[in-house]
Order: sequence, then structure tokens, then C-alpha cells
Amino acid sequence: MSKLIFMWMLATGVVQPMNEEHEGHELYILCIENDESDEPPTICYEHAYEEEILYYIETGEFQYNDFLLTNKDK
Repeated sequence: MSKLIFMWMLATGVVQPMNEEHEGHELYILCIENDESDEPPTICYEHAYEEEILYYIETGEFQYNDFLLTNKDK
């Protein structure tokens, strides 16, 4: 289900491909609306891996985490 949501986010522009790769993995920009009043209304995370975005979809929390890549490759 997460992969389907990821594809929808790509189609709607919430996730945008950077047309760059790092160590064989595509890089994306994830822009999300922020409800925190002391932060900007939209936060964009650049150089995000698909696995990091899938983690965000599943948990609601974005974090850069290279371990997600090594865990998937095993």
C-alpha cells in the first residue's frame, strides 16, 4: 500500500524526482505541509531516497536514514 501512495505522491507533485542518483539509488524531493506554527508552512526534504519516503508514509515521520537502504538490500 505504501508503494501505491508513493506513486500517487509522485503523480501529484508532493514527491519530485531530482533526476540524480547516489550509489545507484534515485533521489527525490519530498515537500510536506507543516502544521507547526513556528516552522515554515511547507518543508521540503531534498536528496531523499524512496525508502525514506516510504518510511514517512508508514510512520508520518521523515528522517534521513541510510540504514533503510542497507536493510532493503539484504
